[in-house]
Amino acid sequence: MRRFYWNSGSLFRSPLRAWHAYAAICALCFPFVGRADTVTAAGTAKTAEAVSTSAHPLLANIPPDAASKNGSDGIDVVPKPTPEGSKPADAKAAPPFRPSFAIGGDLYMGGSNVTGVSARNNDGIWAGYGPAFPSNLSLNWKETETRTLRVSIGVGDMYTGRGTALRQPVEAFYQLPGRGGSSFTLGKFYVPFATQEWEYEPKWGGMVQGASGRMGYTASINYDRINNSPNGYLRLGRQWSSGTTAGLSLAGGRGVFFGASYDRALGFDLTQEFKGVRLNTEYNLADSRHGAFQFAFGKLTFTRFGKFEPYVGVYYTGDHAAELGNFFGFHGGVNYHITRSLALEGGYGTANNRNVFWFLSHASFCVFSLTGEQKKSFGALTRAPNDFLFPLPLICPPLCAFDGAGK
Repeated sequence: MRRFYWNSGSLFRSPLRAWHAYAAICALCFPFVGRADTVTAAGTAKTAEAVSTSAHPLLANIPPDAASKNGSDGIDVVPKPTPEGSKPADAKAAPPFRPSFAIGGDLYMGGSNVTGVSARNNDGIWAGYGPAFPSNLSLNWKETETRTLRVSIGVGDMYTGRGTALRQPVEAFYQLPGRGGSSFTLGKFYVPFATQEWEYEPKWGGMVQGASGRMGYTASINYDRINNSPNGYLRLGRQWSSGTTAGLSLAGGRGVFFGASYDRALGFDLTQEFKGVRLNTEYNLADSRHGAFQFAFGKLTFTRFGKFEPYVGVYYTGDHAAELGNFFGFHGGVNYHITRSLALEGGYGTANNRNVFWFLSHASFCVFSLTGEQKKSFGALTRAPNDFLFPLPLICPPLCAFDGAGK
């Protein structure tokens, strides 16, 4: 659960500082706006849906921008929604889909001083301020793009520490296709609110996803274990251009944010791809009878340096109900994608007038996989070359991550 307990100090007597820094991040991108749409599919820009991660290809179901969440800019977290926006007329036909079954996981290892003392961590760090992305072992099955099964068990402190037994599993969902390209998901999954930059939380429930032209929607009904109450989430998204995606989100029900008293929320998110620069920004507003809550963030990631991705970001929360905590932070760092399955991150910043640092390795690996051509039924499976891997990553994850291309 993402909760912050630092003393807010004098910083929050002037919350305009947060908006000044936030505006500065956005302003840095203004010179690029005029040429954002001139980048073709053959250029360096990608749509939000194409911003992928360094996960093993067989461990799919990666959100378009679970993006700015870790050293690899994404992890296996939610059923992949139907893309917003139609395919270009000249797009090449996709290769035939191959059903797959895989056993693998995502492991994080590193260290930071986010708790006030320098210590190791075995879960992913969010924004340099606390653990948010659980190390996990997973079982994944995909028969089609929208018929999938995923079960993941947390193996880091977030899910194995004292008092965390009821949080397991991290995910346990079955996604099946609907009409017109839509899909339905049942089980435990990360709730669809904005880009999940703040509200990044798995809950039991049901979800429907779909798209029409450039518009996309995701809606879910979930159960909040802490308040024993239902929650509803809705995100409407639109791909405005080849590099611009925006979304509007609504949520209702007591406990929509990490079991706190907030019972209604509104969110706005924007992902903008420039030539060599990606902007992610999000604003959340929640309310309850105890007071209001705000979250705002802006992050620039410089994508023109190949495997190196420097970034800079600013984060702000204001919690009038004193349940989730206040903070203002500004930080920078660099991600290094060694392979598609192994990434390193290091960063330094400030959080409520305190200097923080972190370093992190993220290994996505597959210890066993089977793939086969799609037939009327799942049919006989054949083992793909280099996909049956000795489970050495379980022993030494930073050194033994495997690349699906066999590199």
